[in-house]
Amino acid sequence: MMTMMGIISLAGIVVNNGVVLLDYTQILVDRKKVKLGMDDKDLLTLSEATEAIVRGGKARLRPVILTAITTVLGLIPLAIGLNIDFFALFSEFNPHIYIGGDNVVFAIPWLGR
Repeated sequence: MMTMMGIISLAGIVVNNGVVLLDYTQILVDRKKVKLGMDDKDLLTLSEATEAIVRGGKARLRPVILTAITTVLGLIPLAIGLNIDFFALFSEFNPHIYIGGDNVVFAIPWLGR
């Protein structure tokens, strides 16, 4: 169950980052149309649309990449079933770290040995 949640969360972050990038680019396109006095149904020229896409990518690509990287790194242990026994870590100084186990059997069978 936990592994499936991790995999679904990773897919959700990819979709969310795409939405953020496209939404900002659409805002730039709308601002350009207002600046040029165009109607909502009118289309920008290819060069104007390319400029909006490039500006949107420059402005939002870094936050999108940073969010994706930190989320993926945070959810990978959940997705692969990384197990750490914190009680044993503090009582015996041995965390008993292992990958797989009961929570990963359904999503990644070869790890659930």
